[in-house]
Amino acid sequence: MPDAYKADIRAYIETNHQDLLNVTASLKPTDFDLPVYEDHELHGWRVKSVIAHLADAASGMLHSARAIAAGEDPVPPDFDLTRWNKRSVQKAADVPTELLLDRIEQHHHEWMQFLDEIPSSHLHHRGRHARGDVLSVEGFMRRYAEHEADHASEIRNALRRHQ
Repeated sequence: MPDAYKADIRAYIETNHQDLLNVTASLKPTDFDLPVYEDHELHGWRVKSVIAHLADAASGMLHSARAIAAGEDPVPPDFDLTRWNKRSVQKAADVPTELLLDRIEQHHHEWMQFLDEIPSSHLHHRGRHARGDVLSVEGFMRRYAEHEADHASEIRNALRRHQ
């Protein structure tokens, strides 16, 4: 595939990542404790929880995408994504927010390096995402970008609700 194909993927990822960076750059220390979901009793996630989730998810999706590109099946059939997400956020409760933001940035650079290094033909390898659907490696890349953008939007909405 031509370089334009990878350039399109890169632009999509970078645009969505920049959206997340814009939101996180605007946060004040008091914002990290704001509830993100209106029904926060159900979710219990605050802005910091979402940031912790994003750091973990970026790493997990990258691990899966790399494995699928190599022809492996990284997600066990009995994987429970809800339980995983809840536990990963609990584990990160005492991690400083700055460190979580640094991890998001580190994982983003790893995604870009993976995109640079993967043979274009491997972008079509398919495997199961933790949500249960089957995606190509390119699909994992785009899902990673959409995931950041979706949560950036949720944080932005939480900030508006609490102004």
